[in-house]
Amino acid sequence: ALAAEGLAGLDCTVTTGTNFIQAMNAGVDVVLTSSPHRSAKMMETLAAFAAAQVPVVLDLEDDYEEMPVNHPDYAASGLGNPAHARAYMAALMLASRIVVPSAFFSEALQAANYRVDVVRDAWSAKSGVWNKPSAERGLVNIGWIDEGGGLEDLALMRRVLVRVLRQFPETQIVLAGNMQAVALFDSIPLSRRIYLPSTQAEDLPYLLGQIDILVVPQRNMAYNRSRSSALLMKAGIKRIPWLAMPLPEYQEWKAGGICTASTDEWFTYLSHLITDPEIRRTLGEDGYRKAASREIQKCADEWRTVIEKTLAEPGKLAE
Repeated sequence: ALAAEGLAGLDCTVTTGTNFIQAMNAGVDVVLTSSPHRSAKMMETLAAFAAAQVPVVLDLEDDYEEMPVNHPDYAASGLGNPAHARAYMAALMLASRIVVPSAFFSEALQAANYRVDVVRDAWSAKSGVWNKPSAERGLVNIGWIDEGGGLEDLALMRRVLVRVLRQFPETQIVLAGNMQAVALFDSIPLSRRIYLPSTQAEDLPYLLGQIDILVVPQRNMAYNRSRSSALLMKAGIKRIPWLAMPLPEYQEWKAGGICTASTDEWFTYLSHLITDPEIRRTLGEDGYRKAASREIQKCADEWRTVIEKTLAEPGKLAE
């Protein structure tokens, strides 16, 4: 949807939907599809376009080959399902180009001789949901949002977070997306533990609005290394400082927070962020400026470049 919004703003004629068979007679020049292996109907549509020599751009939102089995989207998207695995390989074969959200992700595909472009995540200011101010509160909310790694990721820094919560009574922990995470902090009073259930992607601005400091502990594994910096970007939109593990895209993003794998440094940096509102404000503004550059109208040219390259060399990758 963001790519469509950006391309439409560049005077491209864009039609969105799930079945474009009828549109084939209307002179479609190129098809952009996002992770179609999850839908048999979309795969049939792509096959029809490819047979008609209409080039296909395959946008992969996630590294499905490395997705862990405990990921909440694994049943719907993971390749442990044989039908999904076959459809995924078929999608690669039908594509003229592949788009991924991180450089690490692109390297593995390039090594397999696929034509790959990196287009990092963007956001849209069109709806206005990102502009709603957060409610004022007396406590400092340290927040964690489950992006699919589950408790194993959070457990990396659990002891540090418990130590911080005990040492600074003006803090509370906000845990979003995984109810089991609450039990990891059972030594902290319930009055200082907040659980927010999983929501739709469009509700993420609300979740972030409940957080003053975002923590992003993630294991050093292939799936996490292929992740995009989308969560840090969205924290930046809300001017929230973050503390994260030094994964490739997080180090590339830089703005608005600090990357470190040291438990001692996590404690030190969290202590500074809790006790110094000015540091939180400065980092938040830095993150906001960087995030503003990824508003879709400012980076839509990246998608147009992909489309132009696809039209210039439209052959399927697997020919």
